Amino acid sequence: MKVVVIEDEELTAQDLVAILESLSKEIEILAVLESVSDCKDFFSSFPKVDLIFSDIQLGDGLSFDFFSETKITCPIIFCTAFDEYALKAFKTNAIDYVLKPFNKIKIAESIDKYYALTGASRQSNLPDYEVLLKILKTKTSSSSLLVYSGDKIYPVAHSDISLLYIKNEILHLRTFDGKIHLVNKTMDEMESILGEEFYRANRQYILHRNSIQEVGQDFARKLLVKLKFQFEEQIQISKAKASDFLKWLEG
Repeated sequence: MKVVVIEDEELTAQDLVAILESLSKEIEILAVLESVSDCKDFFSSFPKVDLIFSDIQLGDGLSFDFFSETKITCPIIFCTAFDEYALKAFKTNAIDYVLKPFNKIKIAESIDKYYALTGASRQSNLPDYEVLLKILKTKTSSSSLLVYSGDKIYPVAHSDISLLYIKNEILHLRTFDGKIHLVNKTMDEMESILGEEFYRANRQYILHRNSIQEVGQDFARKLLVKLKFQFEEQIQISKAKASDFLKWLEG
């Protein structure tokens, strides 16, 4: 499989290349491109490429700028710290959208998706712990979520999640015992899989009912949520959502 990596952060590009090469001997990295200009130069010769891993925000523009001007027929997997581009990404040839910080597990899942969607043949030589992950996912209840820390994987029960929030463009999960984990999903994905005990306050926050201590109101009739634990940001519920939120809070 011939792969091109589009990434302007050198260390991130090195990490991604290392992960890809460790996943399969059949993966060949044709090029690592750092800018829209590099992409135009490289693809002007019409190289045979099977898959592209691409960041979105590059030093001289968005990779979308290049993809909108150039006929790219191979699948694209976007790797970015920004979830707001997801809809636009899937209007290209995107088959997956990976939020940074990514890890070996997530990249392996994206590669699996490539094989599943293209029907390409493959050699089964993924590391053993990738197989273990699939077993773990199969046995983990649908009421749990896998979170990652380095090379370790932790199942976190939905009932243990007190708060989900965006910080520095990355999704964070806080448990009721105060532990913080990074999550390789978008807020929309989390909203769709969590149960009725959770409420999407706004674009940045999803709350568990048991994390709320009290609710106040400001002069603009917005609701101000006070949590049972110390949190640096003030969580607001808009006037438009206030009635719905209070009905949810009542249970």
